[in-house]
Amino acid sequence: MRAHKEIRLQTLALVAAVTGVIGVLMFSLLTRGGSLVPRPSLLAGVLLVAMGGIVLWLARPVRRYLEGEAKGTLDPLRAARVVVLAQAAALTGAAAAGWYLSQIVVVATDLSLVANRGRLLPLSALVVAALALAGAGVVAQRWCRIDPPDAGEGDSTPAAPSAPERCTCHLSGTNPCRLGVGAERMGHEQEREEAASCRAGP
Repeated sequence: MRAHKEIRLQTLALVAAVTGVIGVLMFSLLTRGGSLVPRPSLLAGVLLVAMGGIVLWLARPVRRYLEGEAKGTLDPLRAARVVVLAQAAALTGAAAAGWYLSQIVVVATDLSLVANRGRLLPLSALVVAALALAGAGVVAQRWCRIDPPDAGEGDSTPAAPSAPERCTCHLSGTNPCRLGVGAERMGHEQEREEAASCRAGP
């Protein structure tokens, strides 16, 4: 089901760190020129949270199918698209979190300005919204994952019984030999010979 390599948390942390460093450099140069950090938009936070909800909503049918709760079949192409969307959401959320966090760092260096103090709370809310999007992407990615079988559980087919178990001879009765597996069904010559010797008796 999962055709793409899973995005790890370390990768998301690296994306956030790189984006944060770039943001700090950019906004530091901006504020040195006498400008302020752009006013944060709460609409961006709403969109980030909404995108996270959409990703989880799209991944939920895949999860239900893999857990056996949903009936019918699942289009593999649709499942692959959900995985790609989940990974894109995780990367976008990580990058956005680093970007808004860099603005908090720059704003916090000069809290003497009333405008900077007023930006702290909205920027913090945007960081939380971005982390929510990244978390939703990670969760949706795991919902579309098929875990490999545990050791010893890969083959649940019972082993074929041995020759003494396949044929049980009785010294009395109308049916002196009973085949547990059936040599004729298997078509092996060796099993036919064992069946013949068993019918002959001791």
